[in-house]
Amino acid sequence: MIHKLMMFRCADNSGAKFLKTIQLYGKPSKGFTKLGNFVRVIAKRVSFDKKVKRKKHYLGLALTTKALITRKDGSQYYGGSRKMIVFNETYKFQGTRVYGYALKESISSVKTISKAPKSLKYLNKQL
Repeated sequence: MIHKLMMFRCADNSGAKFLKTIQLYGKPSKGFTKLGNFVRVIAKRVSFDKKVKRKKHYLGLALTTKALITRKDGSQYYGGSRKMIVFNETYKFQGTRVYGYALKESISSVKTISKAPKSLKYLNKQL
């Protein structure tokens, strides 16, 4: 579950280090959204001289969360930490590679975008 004002680590090399969610998309009437939905984020800490600028609005896609994720087949996965990748307003990926792994729920929305990062690793290979 992704709530408003949550802090995430950036899992790509776009230049952002920490991201903060400011707006939820999908069904935010419940107060949270799930993996695979885009959220509006602000870069809180950035590296010097990179693409992502501080206090500018971007779209973020959460790859993992701390919550336990249960799938329809009964398998459960624990993400361990909160990680997110950064897109701009036209859904263009801001980095060139992604570090770590991503859950299948978050990858399904990235596959619909034509400029998806090609370096995403799946947690389980059965797609």
